[in-house]
Amino acid sequence: MSNDSHAVQSRTDFYTVVHKGLRKRLFEAVILAGTTDHADPEQRARLALAVSDVVRMLREHAEHEETFLHPIIAAVLPEVARSLHAEHGEHNRALDEVETAFELAAAERSATAGHRAYRTLARFTAQFLAHIEEEEEGQPRLWEMADEARLSAGMLAFKRSRTLEQTVAGWATMLPAMNRGERAGMFGALKGGAPEPVFTAALRVAEKVLDADAWAALTSSLTLRSRSAA
Repeated sequence: MSNDSHAVQSRTDFYTVVHKGLRKRLFEAVILAGTTDHADPEQRARLALAVSDVVRMLREHAEHEETFLHPIIAAVLPEVARSLHAEHGEHNRALDEVETAFELAAAERSATAGHRAYRTLARFTAQFLAHIEEEEEGQPRLWEMADEARLSAGMLAFKRSRTLEQTVAGWATMLPAMNRGERAGMFGALKGGAPEPVFTAALRVAEKVLDADAWAALTSSLTLRSRSAA
């Protein structure tokens, strides 16, 4: 990813924050898979839910990129679009293997099968991390080649395709993975441009998913913004 923080702030960024959320969820799933006692039904159920959620999220993420971002990339960097599309296909097949491995582990209820599933998920994670690093590393080139109006239109089309419930779920994933500045920027933008019910819903999610220090920092930043605008 570019080290130019001004560029990140001034251009439509499809990757940075959402990828932070995906990394966090994947790391948590890998850790849970490695620590689960497969003889314990409650632990097996918790792991099954976590893996199912992260697999669904990753498949949806790829679909969103294919629908709203890849047509823009294809218009200016067709070879990049083809490469990313091929990698998405490989990841979908790898996610099939992840699901199969955890289904077998749940059926066998053995430490051996559980460890095999854990390794399958960890192996996928390594592949996925390389893929999203490639995307983030290439984003400055996309900014150079593509018109900002088209990039922002693609992001707007994505946002409009989402229900409020889906948007809230996305916030719940991303907010704990963001730093204070990113959260302050997100809520500043929402406060300035989103309907009040949307802003209120975002605040409720933040209060639920953030720890006490992060929540206090966010509310403090919003108070400072309100005072400066007054």
